[in-house]
Amino acid sequence: MCGFIAYFPLGKNKFNKKKFIDSSKYISHRGPDNNKSFFHRDINLIFYRLRIRDLTIYGDQPMFSYSKKNIIVFNGEIYNSDKLKKRLDIKNLKSNSDTEILINLYEKYGPSIINELEGMFSFVIYNFSQKKIIAARDRFGIKPIYYYKNNEYILFASEIKPIIKYTKKKNFNDLAFANFFLKQQLDNDDLTFFENIKAIPPANLLNLSIDQPMKIKKYWDITLDHSKLANSQVTFQNLFDRSVNKHLISDCEVGLLFSGGTDSTALALNMAKNKKNSLKTFTYDFSNNFIAGESQQAKIISNKLNIKNFLSIVNPNYIKTEFDKMCLELESPFTSIRLFGVKKVYENIRINKIKVAVEGGGGDEILGGYQYNYLNYLLDKIKKNKKNINEFLLDLLKDNTEQSIVNKLITLSYQEGSTKDCTPFINLNCFNKDFIRTYLKEEFYRSDIINQNINFLQKSQLKDILKVNLPRSLKYMDRLAMVSGVENRVPFLDHKLAQYSFHLSNNQKIKNGESRHILKNIYRKKKYTNFFTKQKKTIVDPQRDWLRFELREFFEDEINSKHFKQNNYFDSKNILKSYDKFLKNTSTTSFNLFQIFTASKFMKNFKDF
Repeated sequence: MCGFIAYFPLGKNKFNKKKFIDSSKYISHRGPDNNKSFFHRDINLIFYRLRIRDLTIYGDQPMFSYSKKNIIVFNGEIYNSDKLKKRLDIKNLKSNSDTEILINLYEKYGPSIINELEGMFSFVIYNFSQKKIIAARDRFGIKPIYYYKNNEYILFASEIKPIIKYTKKKNFNDLAFANFFLKQQLDNDDLTFFENIKAIPPANLLNLSIDQPMKIKKYWDITLDHSKLANSQVTFQNLFDRSVNKHLISDCEVGLLFSGGTDSTALALNMAKNKKNSLKTFTYDFSNNFIAGESQQAKIISNKLNIKNFLSIVNPNYIKTEFDKMCLELESPFTSIRLFGVKKVYENIRINKIKVAVEGGGGDEILGGYQYNYLNYLLDKIKKNKKNINEFLLDLLKDNTEQSIVNKLITLSYQEGSTKDCTPFINLNCFNKDFIRTYLKEEFYRSDIINQNINFLQKSQLKDILKVNLPRSLKYMDRLAMVSGVENRVPFLDHKLAQYSFHLSNNQKIKNGESRHILKNIYRKKKYTNFFTKQKKTIVDPQRDWLRFELREFFEDEINSKHFKQNNYFDSKNILKSYDKFLKNTSTTSFNLFQIFTASKFMKNFKDF
């Protein structure tokens, strides 16, 4: 796991070597074990390495192919590299690194080799004879890659800060903020919060040469299922076991982020039987919140499994101290106080000298684990047989509150405007009218998920996989792991497992009101039954309480500041009114207020960056 920056000239602009080197230092945290550079009239590369596989200097980058015709900088892991290695001339290999296998596979087979890679990756390859660059990103965008292009050069980097420092351009992107405030999206497709700085979208390959226009092409689509695998629990378990085994490949110790929820518990059970040494798990919680938070369940399960659990505690002062750092590390606004728990737990992982951590991201998305997924599951049942409408109505009415019924119906019509538990969060009065008027148009809200060959549940899942929860959480986890020099891995996003899960029948995902049924059923042995709840348990945090009490002054200082009142996105008077209602406990969510707060903090930090 690493970080890189690459400069490819397109014109006669003079390359600024000193500025390039200085800019690269803003990703040095991604590779604290080694850094190397390569400077040439055709390509300039700097690489920071976190040594995970092949801890010797022979795995360092930038790395040349056998023939020296190609050079690569690569961030990620190719888990099937040993299998792919058999297609190369083994005598020529100098290392045991997946990087060397990848660059030489590319030299032998060209860009088509990307379809055979299993893992997480972002990379840039330059061919000296063709004067051509290819750059690619893994299927779900687990590993980041950004670029800035003008008529004189193109600049790639693993994070945005080095690009800003080199180009001296940091204008904010209005559309990105509209997507964030109204759709919960960030870094969606190629969009970032900075104008003219783009991301290569997940599952895309970029081609560029001096005499040809840049082309970006998608190479994989989760909705296209070409497998002949049986729709069964046995097949799912085999794919899951295989994925976990692959994600344990490392020359360093591997730990686990452990919440005690379904996904991390399934990983713990699987990893405990695979690891030769005792598994170490890491959990976070909030001060004065032990009963409601994750730590109690994690402790109970850890004791029953006889695995060691390390607990990190977040208090309000830690949030105040780390808030500005968080904005710079994430390079975007964010949506939850829980990220400070994630940040602290990765700090604890590194303190314990662990460089690789597995986590359960993606499990809910590929198996339909959220409340609004269940509503869409019921719609599919109605479509199949109109008699099932009674079950749908019973679900709407079961909470016995008018507001709950309204919330669910609103969520069905506009999923992106509600939190995972079907609570609508958008308050248009909090925003500048001109800003909102620009985006209150049909084309902004029209869904681009129009595949008619998938059902309601899959469409609901796809919004999270491509647009909302998954891209957001993957970005958070990458940044917060890498800032502590830790590689994070996500076994549920093995593309074969994820694609298979997405195409499972609805009753394998949800059955008798139970979400992620197929996964829970695998581990529902007598002694593990109590580990898996029927319904998804919402992670509890003190965000609402702390914004009313412990963090109230911190929050109020921001929304009463001069730069906040001058912000072109906000209606500061209505935000103060909204916050007053929130303080009186008449608001059901803090999500929108926290969005606005972090967006303001983010903009201030990057204006000063």
